[in-house]
Amino acid sequence: MIGVLYYLVALLDKYSYSSIEKIQKNISLKYNLYDELPMLHITLEVINNPDDLKNLCNVINNVLLNYGKFSIKINGAICFDPPFKSVNLKVEDSGTIHDLSRKLNFKLKRMGSE
Repeated sequence: MIGVLYYLVALLDKYSYSSIEKIQKNISLKYNLYDELPMLHITLEVINNPDDLKNLCNVINNVLLNYGKFSIKINGAICFDPPFKSVNLKVEDSGTIHDLSRKLNFKLKRMGSE
């Protein structure tokens, strides 16, 4: 059986996206990384082969009820060597993003999705 992975991500607002996309384009051109730029996002959780998508959505929605827009702090960059050829901004694991990620991880593990 082929595994299915779902990535639960946080998206940036238009202003933040525009600012960081400029950096992404420059780095991509300089190091010849991407033919098409991937959409910028912050991965909160990777879910492997969920058994019950409806229950999964309910758990995620219940956690997200307590959150709206939030700020993040970026602290440097992380680079991956070939074959990945990827440059990522390091998001500080603190504040709201840390709390949200921790709660999602806890709730998803309790329901059996990892």
